[in-house]
Amino acid sequence: MDDRGPIRGLGAWEVGYLGRLESLSTPRTWLYASPPIQSFDMFDYFAENNWAVQRVWFDFLNGRYTGRGLLKWHPDNGFYLDAFLTRHGPPLPSTIEWGKPRVLRPEELGRIRMRLGPGAHVLSAPICLSDQMELFSDDRLEVDFHSALFVARRSNVPTQSNHSGRALLEVGKRLILPDSSTTEVRVGGKTVRQAVSRDWIDHEEPSLSLRAFTESDKYMQTEWLMPSSEWSKMNAWRFAEALGLATSIVSGKTVHLLEKSCVRGQIEYHERRSRRPVTDLGLMRLIPEPGFVPKDILVHLAKEIARDAKYEKIARNVFNQLAEASRQQTHEGRELLCSMILHAVLLTASGKKYKPGDPSTKIAPCMESFRIKYLSDSWDNACKKAEDAFHELRHRNAHPDWLTIPGGGRAEPSLEESLNNMIFLSTFYGYMLLALAGFKNLQPRFPTPIKDWQALITMTFGVSTP
Repeated sequence: MDDRGPIRGLGAWEVGYLGRLESLSTPRTWLYASPPIQSFDMFDYFAENNWAVQRVWFDFLNGRYTGRGLLKWHPDNGFYLDAFLTRHGPPLPSTIEWGKPRVLRPEELGRIRMRLGPGAHVLSAPICLSDQMELFSDDRLEVDFHSALFVARRSNVPTQSNHSGRALLEVGKRLILPDSSTTEVRVGGKTVRQAVSRDWIDHEEPSLSLRAFTESDKYMQTEWLMPSSEWSKMNAWRFAEALGLATSIVSGKTVHLLEKSCVRGQIEYHERRSRRPVTDLGLMRLIPEPGFVPKDILVHLAKEIARDAKYEKIARNVFNQLAEASRQQTHEGRELLCSMILHAVLLTASGKKYKPGDPSTKIAPCMESFRIKYLSDSWDNACKKAEDAFHELRHRNAHPDWLTIPGGGRAEPSLEESLNNMIFLSTFYGYMLLALAGFKNLQPRFPTPIKDWQALITMTFGVSTP
C-alpha cells in the first residue's frame, strides 16, 4: 500500500485461506488455525483500545489532508479519531456552508486512511467531511465512525486454494442451534457432571464447511472454509454478512455482525463494527417458530445471499422493513409498512417498475406470475389470501377512520382481523424468500387465527373452604 495514493485492493473485499482444516471433533477450537494480527490486538472485541496513528490522510475539496492522531475504540460507541492535520494543495473555497438541510452529495463523503505501524493500515467508514467545522478552522479533525477496516501484512502464511473466514455475531437472547455439544466436569479421572447444550452448528458439504457456536448466551462465533473453485473472493468476503442476514431471517431477530476477518496471501483484513440493539420481530417473524434455528434453511439462505446480489437486496429490504414495522408505535404504521412489502417483492422479482394505468404491474397479475414461476397450484388459495390481506391493510391506511363502532377501523374485530392479516403476510414473505432462494415443493402452512392460540401459562385460582 502507498500512503501517497488510494489504498489499493480495499474495494475488492477479497479473502483467502486462514489455515489448515482441523478435526471437527475438536471441542471449542477454531476450524482454521490462524495467529492474530501481530501489529495490533484486534481479536478482543469487547476491550476498549487506543492506537497511536502515525499517519492520517484523506482527500477533500481538491486538497489532501495529512497528519497524526489518536484512534480510540469502544464496542458500544465505535471509533473516535482525534487528529491534527495539514492541508496540501489549492486554498479552500472562499465560502463554505455548515448546517444547511440538504441531500448529501457523494463528494461530501470520504473515507479516512490511517497507518498504525509498519504494514498496518485502517480505512474508516464513509464520513461526512463537509460538516467537520474544526477541519477548516483549526486544521483538526475529531470524528466518530461506527466501523473500520483494518489491514495488516503477515509473514509465513501458506498459499492455499481455499477461502475461509471468521465472524462474531450478536444474536440477543440465546439461540437454540440444531447441533448439540457436551460439557464434562472430571475430578480424579471420573465424570462428576455432564451437560448437553443445543449451542452448535456443524455443517459439512463439498462447497462449504461451517462451524458456529453461541457464547455468553448472546453472541455467535462462526468460521467457515470454502473452495475457491466454487466461491469468488468477493462472495467469500460477503459470506459473513450473508450469514448474519440469514440468521436474522430464520430467528426473527435483528442479528448484527460485529466483526469479521480473513486473509488473502500475506494480507489480513479485519472489519469491526460498533454494537447495536438486537430487537425481536415478535409476531411478524418470517419463518414460523421451529423451536431452534433450522440448519438446512440457514445454510442455504446464507449461500444464496452471498452469491446473488439481487436476492440479497430483496431479502435485506424485506427483513429491514418488517423489522421497522414491528417497531412502530401505532397499529396503522405497522399495517402500512407490512402490507407494502408484498407489491415491492413482486415487482422486483419480475423486474418491473410500477406504472399507473399499466395492468401488468398490478398485484393480481404479478402474484400469478410469481406463483407459476416459484410456487405451485397448491398455493392458489394462499396467494389470493395474501392479495386480500394486502388490499385490506393498505385500504385501511389509504382511507382511514378512527371510528370504534362496528365496521370502523378501530373497532376490536377489525383490529383482530388486521393482526391476523399481518401475521399471515409476514409468514407469506418468508415463503417468498425461500422460493426465491430455490427451495422447491414448499407447502402453504400458516399460523392459525390468534383467537385459536393457546396461552403459554394458565393459572387457576380456586376458593378454598374451611
